[in-house]
Amino acid sequence: MLSPRRPGWTAPFTTLTAVDSIAQLKGLAVHQNQVGDPDGFAVLVRSVNRPFQLLPIVQPEVPMLVLASRDPLRMWYGLAAEFGPAANPWLEQLDWWIDPVSGNDENAGDASTRALATIYEWQRRFEGARFSRGYRIRMLGPIPELNLQLELAALGHLNFDFSPASVTLDQAHVAAYVPPNGVNQYGILSLVEPLNLNPYLFARVRFLTGPAAGGVSWIALVNPLGGGVNTARVTQPVWTDPDNALSPLLTLAHVVPGAGDLLAIEALASVGAVGTDFFQGSSSDFGLNSVVISHAAVGGATAAPTVVQCSNAQPSPTFLWACDLRAQTLHGNVQAIGCSCHADGFGIYATGVDWLNAITLEDSLIWDGMLTSNAFLFDSLVQGAQLFPATGRTSMAGHVAVFDAPGDGIVAYGAGVCIESAGLLYGTGNLGVGVNLRSGGAILDYLTKPTVTGTVNDTSIHGNVRAWGLIPWFDPASGAGIVATVP
Repeated sequence: MLSPRRPGWTAPFTTLTAVDSIAQLKGLAVHQNQVGDPDGFAVLVRSVNRPFQLLPIVQPEVPMLVLASRDPLRMWYGLAAEFGPAANPWLEQLDWWIDPVSGNDENAGDASTRALATIYEWQRRFEGARFSRGYRIRMLGPIPELNLQLELAALGHLNFDFSPASVTLDQAHVAAYVPPNGVNQYGILSLVEPLNLNPYLFARVRFLTGPAAGGVSWIALVNPLGGGVNTARVTQPVWTDPDNALSPLLTLAHVVPGAGDLLAIEALASVGAVGTDFFQGSSSDFGLNSVVISHAAVGGATAAPTVVQCSNAQPSPTFLWACDLRAQTLHGNVQAIGCSCHADGFGIYATGVDWLNAITLEDSLIWDGMLTSNAFLFDSLVQGAQLFPATGRTSMAGHVAVFDAPGDGIVAYGAGVCIESAGLLYGTGNLGVGVNLRSGGAILDYLTKPTVTGTVNDTSIHGNVRAWGLIPWFDPASGAGIVATVP
């Protein structure tokens, strides 16, 4: 934003000179007597391609925007780059590096050795810009937050990539992988090495070689079939290209690791609360641009559970690729692919603004209770937790499984709740019933008969516990089927 932030301020440039660095600006003695110079004296700092104006002190602001001068009553206030005499060169630089430890906000940011220090400086360099190409911003360490306000044209694409900051915890080779069977088991991964996977429960696996190279999966349960501690129930390995100009959904694919393939178990760099709000020049740009946050631990390993808030218009969502989402709230137009969803025991509220701006989870692991409103689940695994559809629609497709829930697997509350499935819904080991439709007005409308079970029975419809096999079912030929609702 422009500085100073005072309504009606119109101090004009009285003169304009240039220096090479921030340090030179701070030490600048204008006319050898800065105190006597008029308000509005401006200096272009070449290292950041930004003019600074000498103005009376208004209020403190963040570093690199407001700098001390040699006048005790005035400060140097940074302006947006496009207000300077030179055109903004940063739009031509498509690859950026940010190093919170060793970077410098006066660097070019075009290599790891010339990285910026903060995401704030990256945003300032693009202030007022409209993105119409693809950019990758590589993060070399954790950051406290990622709050973005951007304008994207058609083919505008940004990938905030935290993978360079990932830490390898262990490596092993694949002995075998068995995909979900649609009945009583999800993906099973076994290793060649006798590696004890218990310390890596809920950790991320990234495949390094073979047909699944670049794909990710999450460890949901160790030794699910009694095959040993080097065997785990995992989410379906999935791969996508986060730098796709239009959408990572266009390249999303399930991948199958082969015997002997090398994998890594990794810890991800943390980022605090995430907020994105990107604007589009016209409705013709919808669906032709996107923002991706990849390989990040949102909330961090020790930070309190946080919020992911995305206010982008459908169909141009914010994508989260291969992230560990330690967030209590997922809100807005968010699509998570290959992610882990939990909140360190607090529970998760996943809510879309409406049905066109829904929360979408693809090939993800849920291991804390999740309350949903206007949500899609595709090929996702719920392990040791429950789903609570509350309002709007919760739709499922592909393989969706609920295993070992501490009560009923899926519990629907509230009038007007609609649970739909166009794929396979199954699971075992749940302590209650598989699906419990508790409140009046709840609707169960499946295209494929589920097989999710609990120790009590398959389902409870308004207190009536039944087995799925005893309930009339949808017949595509006649159009007849069950609609469970209060008369």
